Amino acid sequence: MNLKNVRPDFNQIKSWLIQAKKDLDTAGKNLAIDPHWSLVIAYQVMLKIGLALMFSFGVKPAGLGQHKTVVEYTAGKLGKEFIDITNQFERLRRKRHDFFYGHLIGISLTEAQTAIKSAKIMLGQVSKIVAGRNPQRKLL
Repeated sequence: MNLKNVRPDFNQIKSWLIQAKKDLDTAGKNLAIDPHWSLVIAYQVMLKIGLALMFSFGVKPAGLGQHKTVVEYTAGKLGKEFIDITNQFERLRRKRHDFFYGHLIGISLTEAQTAIKSAKIMLGQVSKIVAGRNPQRKLL
């Protein structure tokens, strides 16, 4: 993994996580219209969540393969308990690539719903981790 050190900005990280929640709502509302786009939105949400996690640890991806770096870093920080979620994140990364640069077909409504559910679980766990890392968090 190619990482660059950054100074954590917990206000910015919080904004990213709030926007991720809004984007998840958008993905859910879009399911009936276009499951493909809902799946892509769910991936983008997971990517944003992964970046927020990285920033909270004072790093960001650098060089080639930045999306893959975010997936791998997130998997390492979430650990084995969330292996299904991080495996889903990796599958979505490849599907999103195929959607934009190839020809992705055959996304079912169920697959898009599963992607959104995984992103929601990831958002919850990363939000807890980030809150615990924030030196300015309220104690009560």
